[in-house]
Amino acid sequence: MGSLSTTAANKTALTEAQIALQLYTDYFGPLAYKRVHMTQQTACNYGQAWPGVIYIPTCYYWGPTVRHQLGMQQTRGAYWDTVAPHEVAHLWWGHSVGWNSYRDQWMSEGFSNLSASLFLQVVYPKEPQRFRNFWRDMLFLITERNSQGFRPIEVGPVTQGYRLSSGRTGSIASDVLYPKGAYILHMLRMMMWSPKEGDTKFKGMLRDFISTYKNQPVTTEDFKAMVEKHMLPEVKITQSGVSDGFVMRPIYIELQDGRVMRLGSATLRGNTSVAQKVNLGQASKTSRCFFFRRKEPRRPTAGCSRPVSASVRTRPPAVRAARSGRTSCATGWSPPTPRA
Repeated sequence: MGSLSTTAANKTALTEAQIALQLYTDYFGPLAYKRVHMTQQTACNYGQAWPGVIYIPTCYYWGPTVRHQLGMQQTRGAYWDTVAPHEVAHLWWGHSVGWNSYRDQWMSEGFSNLSASLFLQVVYPKEPQRFRNFWRDMLFLITERNSQGFRPIEVGPVTQGYRLSSGRTGSIASDVLYPKGAYILHMLRMMMWSPKEGDTKFKGMLRDFISTYKNQPVTTEDFKAMVEKHMLPEVKITQSGVSDGFVMRPIYIELQDGRVMRLGSATLRGNTSVAQKVNLGQASKTSRCFFFRRKEPRRPTAGCSRPVSASVRTRPPAVRAARSGRTSCATGWSPPTPRA
């Protein structure tokens, strides 16, 4: 079977870490740490990055032959090939810059996954299938249905974070944050890449992002502003097929149980965006919400006491009737007069 000693594999782990540090310094800028330590921990299904210390799964050190004999096959996303560079990347994405709330956590994992793909592309130039297979696996992870019948790409945006997981959807959040977050970065990289300059613009954006927000928690809006600052002038960031004459005013929310309600109004014209706060209200202790099937939704009234996650939709499907007495909703409705 071979030796289970991890001592001999230290050289491989340290080599990967050194290469990753050099590569990421080129892309993201220098680290604040003068020394980085790498060691092992007993769990096989995850690694961890602490300020200046990287924990790698013990099973990584055993090598592919021993893992195969123990029934540990290569997982999707080339886990064993990327766990070390992924964790090293967290020294930038998670420590050099943090994340402000659960809505921004996708950046920490998405950026680290993107970094791991850079590692595969640069370190294995004669094996391009490693890079291609990595992204093929990322695509599989966000499009394959789980045991509850949900596809990660359909359950909600990355900004909902780990709230995407529930008793209804299962533990699905990781299959959104890691691969979809990485695809967002990969998309931007391809949009900014040019035959003449390669990744120069992309590197400049990431370096600027790190230097601007170093040792600070960042938000998705911070990153969006940085992208808009560095995006190539010939690239128009827009929603596909939206005419400049398009005007949208009503905004609807879709609750986790499938109900759709009108939240309010915001004027959006053409390919623009607006930032607007909507007061969901506060219900009294004795208030209850009632939901009825209607052709047209009525204006929301006082909110219920326990809000749930919701995503914005521009065109609502038919409003579904709900069971009376349920209070887990974000906004209430004015009930119509019941028919006899």
